[in-house]
Amino acid sequence: MHETSLIQFTLDAVARQARIHGIRRVSDIRLIVGELKGAIPDQMEYAFRILTASEPEDGLFAGTKLDIEYRPALLQCCDCGHRFPVTVETLASTVCPRCESSSYQIIGGNELLIDSFRGE
Repeated sequence: MHETSLIQFTLDAVARQARIHGIRRVSDIRLIVGELKGAIPDQMEYAFRILTASEPEDGLFAGTKLDIEYRPALLQCCDCGHRFPVTVETLASTVCPRCESSSYQIIGGNELLIDSFRGE
């Protein structure tokens, strides 16, 4: 389950930044995850709960809330400029619904980033 490694990476990155800024407890973390990354938000939340469950009461991630914004895949046609959603399953056979071109660029849904975190 690669969601566990993604969450571990997130916790490690947030912990490094929290130390730099003198934060002793992280209250919430906000992630943006695109559909094309293949990460399932429910599994990411489960991994988060498992990885932070052993935190002591005064630990950095004790009581931290995880917020995941899931972004759908969005393409833009290189020929006519039309923007349209697509699913992972249909991406390989996608054509523009307006002009039927198979030339497109991915403009959304490929994100995987720590948007923000807060703490005290």
